[in-house]
Amino acid sequence: TAASTAASTAASTAALATAVVEGGGTGGDGTETYDVVFEDPKLGFRIGSNSSTSTVFVSQVVDTEKLTIISAGDKIVALNGDTLGATTKHQAIAQKIRSLPRPLTITFAKAKVVEAKEPNVSIKSSATPQMAAAA
Repeated sequence: TAASTAASTAASTAALATAVVEGGGTGGDGTETYDVVFEDPKLGFRIGSNSSTSTVFVSQVVDTEKLTIISAGDKIVALNGDTLGATTKHQAIAQKIRSLPRPLTITFAKAKVVEAKEPNVSIKSSATPQMAAAA
């Protein structure tokens, strides 16, 4: 029926609108930050942690619709405005994210892109070329 089609379309539109990017800024170290508001319990990404930098980051984006917003390597800075601080326990952060009510605002810091430089390599050979003897 038309009513069920309209309801289905509305549900699909709501699912697409789970991530709304709000105004960004810069962190204390000059890193670009941005907020994403999640309406649904499933966020569409996985997290990991880096013990050497004491940060929690996006390890994989599994929802392709969120790839235009969130990137692997982006750090999680705050949940609903509460700064995470130094942490290496991504499992505890994942549990906290699951327990927080929706809508949930997560503040991310964009991963720093490091440009690869061409290596400065020179190859020297001490061998002299050998010629085949003509018979």
